[in-house]
Amino acid sequence: WWNTWFDRYAAFIAYHADLATRSGAQALILGGDWVTPALPGGQINGSSSGVPADAEARWQAVITDVRSRFTGSVYWALPYPGGLQSAQNIAKNLDGVYLLWYAPLNGSSVDQIKTAAGQLLDTELQPFQAELQKPVILAIAYPSADNAASASLPVSALFQPGSMQAPVNLQAQSDLYQALLMAVNERNWVGGFVSRGYYPPVGLQDATASIHGKPAADVLWYWFP
Repeated sequence: WWNTWFDRYAAFIAYHADLATRSGAQALILGGDWVTPALPGGQINGSSSGVPADAEARWQAVITDVRSRFTGSVYWALPYPGGLQSAQNIAKNLDGVYLLWYAPLNGSSVDQIKTAAGQLLDTELQPFQAELQKPVILAIAYPSADNAASASLPVSALFQPGSMQAPVNLQAQSDLYQALLMAVNERNWVGGFVSRGYYPPVGLQDATASIHGKPAADVLWYWFP
């Protein structure tokens, strides 16, 4: 069934590469934690996924086909903190890494959270970026909820309106954005900053990661006028 999976995934990605070309997109993002079991050495629930021994070659074939269809930048989405080593060989053949950041940050104030974020960036991400020699874009998602900085709420609920069962705390999310942007602004090796989970149809006042209609959106407006 792995042969079928790779065939269908290749067709899926080819469609989106063609769509990106026709729509004039500047970049296309592949990968993500949802395909981690299909990477070399992939696991499911701590056990081997049984991925074929030539998985890396299969991925390179997918990337080669994407490059033939789409001339913009192609990034690989990696989950943080668990994915830094899972796809380095694949990412080296792309234009950069789109880092899915939902990391616990200790601290009760903006300055404390900034310090905690800076330590992670310097000790874990900077060596990774220096070895990869590719841009690393920080793609963050934090709920607007109590204890948001602890990153203890399930990722699956961050992006579904109405699914987050947690006390709403809009300021906690805003403080996280302020702290992270302050930390990123001091490190010119970070290739970009993205807010994940934006819910376009309507502004929300719930605990999800969407900043639409929340104070965190004003923080981004201040940093990116």
